[in-house]
Amino acid sequence: MRDEIAEILRLQRQYSALPTPAMQRRGLLVRRLLPAALMRGRARLVRALGAHGEDLRAEGRDGLGSKARLPWTRFHSRARSPSARQGWYCVYLFDAAGEAAYLSLAHGSTFYEDGAFRPRPAAMMARLVAAGRAVLAADLAAEPGLTLPFDLGGGALGRSYEGAAVAARRYPAAALPSDAGFLEDAGRFAALLGRIHAAEDAGAMPPAPPPERIEVENAAAGRPGRGLGGQGGGLPPRARAAVVAHGLAVARAHLEALGWTVRPAPRGQPLDLVARRRGARLHVLVRASTATAAPVPLGRAELMALAERQPETALLLVRGVRLDETGEEVLAQSGEVRLLAPFDPGPERLRPLVSEYAPPDPG
Repeated sequence: MRDEIAEILRLQRQYSALPTPAMQRRGLLVRRLLPAALMRGRARLVRALGAHGEDLRAEGRDGLGSKARLPWTRFHSRARSPSARQGWYCVYLFDAAGEAAYLSLAHGSTFYEDGAFRPRPAAMMARLVAAGRAVLAADLAAEPGLTLPFDLGGGALGRSYEGAAVAARRYPAAALPSDAGFLEDAGRFAALLGRIHAAEDAGAMPPAPPPERIEVENAAAGRPGRGLGGQGGGLPPRARAAVVAHGLAVARAHLEALGWTVRPAPRGQPLDLVARRRGARLHVLVRASTATAAPVPLGRAELMALAERQPETALLLVRGVRLDETGEEVLAQSGEVRLLAPFDPGPERLRPLVSEYAPPDPG
């Protein structure tokens, strides 16, 4: 790990948003070589995480298009943090100047909107971080150095990473520890992460709103056209496309298993599928999401289409879709299906301005 981190810091000093040879090498280190080096200590990290270590994963990112100023490599429970925008995890961050690396225990601090990663609201992050520090109060008191402030020098995105940290350890480029030292620290942070997850299980941690909720709040704040009216909101384009395709495939298979003949809705319509069975017809709106429970944002065109087609309407939810982003392609898998038919989003379940529909509890 020492060699990989040292080289990443050297390459940080040659930063370019373009895929220069230096940035291509940095990407290989961040995405492949450092995760592989980290996972050579997998057994130790799994033991430290305890009940949450069986699905341990390591991954890195250095930008979806242009090269990121602040790359990262993280290790995490796949179930608890299916993406770096969700849940708690441990992450190696590299400052913009290439002067230091940091190991941080943090919560996902960004969401994807309008082609860029944007910080979550500061008040939301402050609540999450305060709760995390309360859970780890004894550990942080025993090791005051774990609460040191740090400065990544990466603008607003860097500040969002800094503000999401419950604990962090700094590694100056001129004084990096040995591989054994890095692994010892990783095990310590994995144990802290396990305590955070245990607190979540006990209901002692506040949940973070899923991406869909942030989009609804954006619309309510008067920022139209940002994610409403589609599936897989709040995700990067490739992940969103995977969720959309998976949601439609799952919806179609579910309806066909119930005896419906299913076709795509005519081009230009805001709904997704048309299903027919023994003279009956359903116009189906599909919503797929990585969230397991969240209000469903409905666009005005969708509301109008549903109103015009009553009562031959349905809302089909595919929730808890899992994303596998470890390979070259993003894969969407599984998900819990719920069919609401006929679907009439009556005013008692619509919320103002953004037409946010709160599905009734399953009964």
